[in-house]
Amino acid sequence: MLSAYLIRGGILILEAFGKRQTEYQKQNPKAGGPKDASMLYDLEEIKKDFDGFEFVEAYEGITELNEGDYHKGEGSIVRILARKL
Repeated sequence: MLSAYLIRGGILILEAFGKRQTEYQKQNPKAGGPKDASMLYDLEEIKKDFDGFEFVEAYEGITELNEGDYHKGEGSIVRILARKL
């Protein structure tokens, strides 16, 4: 488990593409993100993966991507800010 590499009290900052990203890719090929659905996440999955963390912020929603030619437009994201207990 990757959380073993973080010390107690350590901070986890994570951003990943959400499960709905494939919908945005269909509307806009430049939205980016993985095409393989197994590489997309939802908030509850990530929370389960990081049991033993206090979630300071846990957000699943839409953001405007502007990160080069292949990450432009709306995208589905999951963001986590958590502290290891």
